[in-house]
Amino acid sequence: MLLGIPAVTLSAVVGSAIFATIDKTPNRYLQIAVGLLSLTTAVLAAFQTFLRLDEQVREHEVASRSFGAIRRELGQLGAIAHHNREETESRLEKVRERYDQASAASRNVPQKIWDRLVLQP
Repeated sequence: MLLGIPAVTLSAVVGSAIFATIDKTPNRYLQIAVGLLSLTTAVLAAFQTFLRLDEQVREHEVASRSFGAIRRELGQLGAIAHHNREETESRLEKVRERYDQASAASRNVPQKIWDRLVLQP
């Protein structure tokens, strides 16, 4: 999204500039500026595609929902844990399996983010 907005904005500016100069003889500097804007737009769009930002957002949303469901289930389990120990242990094992599956399907947090968190007071 951070690259998509400038790419769309620059694309609109380039398109407008091209239409504005259709019936006029364009200034050499205007031609260079429009060319650079067009190149910048293409580069931003390429970066957005290369970084697969939309795909990463979807993966994070899926992971968030999976871990949220596990958190809610643990909350419910905590509310009834004192009733039957065997049933509680059985349900905890299922939660542990779901947690392992969600963890295996999720991206790891990059080391530089962990380092930043550790350094915060």
